[in-house]
Amino acid sequence: MFTKNVSTGAVNVAYIIKFIYGFLLPPGLFVTVLALLSVMLFHKKSKLAILLGAVTCLMYLSFIPLTGILLVHPLENHYQPPEKPKGDVLVMLGGGGDARNA
Repeated sequence: MFTKNVSTGAVNVAYIIKFIYGFLLPPGLFVTVLALLSVMLFHKKSKLAILLGAVTCLMYLSFIPLTGILLVHPLENHYQPPEKPKGDVLVMLGGGGDARNA
């Protein structure tokens, strides 16, 4: 993890910090709290722990970008824009920005 090259070591630490912040800031905080609560209930042999664990897994899957890509991609490719739009106004809607595609 720690190398002689300071810039490479700093990058590794930055990724570790971003990974930790992902679980300490919302929405990851909700998953972390529910996971801890589920583990505590599991140690007490509560049947609620299984349900809470399943809800935690579903919440985690709903928060990761891969799930969004898999759900939205078929919708984006299903409808093709018209070749010659008719009308006086063309409205383009955007859903946000992504620095990787800039």
